[in-house]
Amino acid sequence: MAKYAKINSNNLVVNVIESDADFIASLSGDGYTYKESFEHSYDTNNNLETNPRKVPAGVGMTYDPTADAFIPESPYGSWTWNATTWEWEPPVARPEDVETIDEQAGTITSVFWNEAEGEWQKIVRNIPS
Repeated sequence: MAKYAKINSNNLVVNVIESDADFIASLSGDGYTYKESFEHSYDTNNNLETNPRKVPAGVGMTYDPTADAFIPESPYGSWTWNATTWEWEPPVARPEDVETIDEQAGTITSVFWNEAEGEWQKIVRNIPS
């Protein structure tokens, strides 16, 4: 059994079906396209193998027929898709070295994307006791 993405005419994944190839072939002509959704797998040395479609399909993703790959939904409206790295990128680079734990002060510092402000914002929280 394999997983197949059910794709509508707008290249939107509307369902992911676990089935055999014969059943998927019997759906021919129902107005949808079906593409196998490969899961990430590991070789015998526990190294991540290349997924032929970059990422496994999920409902709400877009199928790019030119790249023969599934594109996840954008986390924010201002982010853009990088077809080289296969990642969504913010309009402002994420600050480096901001995820810290200060055990002496009892705080955790991290950043989050504020879409309304269009910037990364730092947040400092107390370490739960």
